[in-house]
Amino acid sequence: MQQSSRVTSAGAAMTPEDRSRLLRQPDLMSFLGSRSLSALAYQMQTVAVGWQIY
Repeated sequence: MQQSSRVTSAGAAMTPEDRSRLLRQPDLMSFLGSRSLSALAYQMQTVAVGWQIY
């Protein structure tokens, strides 16, 4: 049985063209931005609660 040269698994390495195509998706950029801001807000809240407890 001969293997195909194209890898189709979900964990396959992406080419730079595929990455740039993904980053041009407005929905993905909105998601990544909101995730980043949410993580930052959570960390700020954790520090504020820590200061209140101290």
